[in-house]
Amino acid sequence: RLLLISIFILSALQGSIAQPCVNPIDKASFQEGFNLVAVQSTPAKKLSLALIFIKDKCLQAAQVKTMAQLFTDDASRFDFCKAAYERTTDQSNFYDVYDAFEKISYGFRLHDFVQSTSAPQTPAPANPLPCLLYTSDAA
Repeated sequence: RLLLISIFILSALQGSIAQPCVNPIDKASFQEGFNLVAVQSTPAKKLSLALIFIKDKCLQAAQVKTMAQLFTDDASRFDFCKAAYERTTDQSNFYDVYDAFEKISYGFRLHDFVQSTSAPQTPAPANPLPCLLYTSDAA
């Protein structure tokens, strides 16, 4: 019984580990998802469906930008782009996505988000050494 529970837990954990995106969704499938999102009546419904659509798919940066342009407000674009970043196969081209925003401040916010997820986090030392100044009495 313990073995069965352990196997269940391990399989659940394995499914939750994010796999890196390598192969983007094909153009026809993307267009189908894009059209479903586009016909939604409210920005909230568009965002919700777009997030569901990309949950298990990999996109190219150009596809992220195209989908982001469906939203009428930068806040929704920002939320979508943050979620899509990890699902982007060509993250080096993610700069193109910044053009989807109307306000440059949202582009900077997305850039900060991308930088914080890309850069390795180095913890600060617990007890930093004090700065010692060397002074010479022999002048």
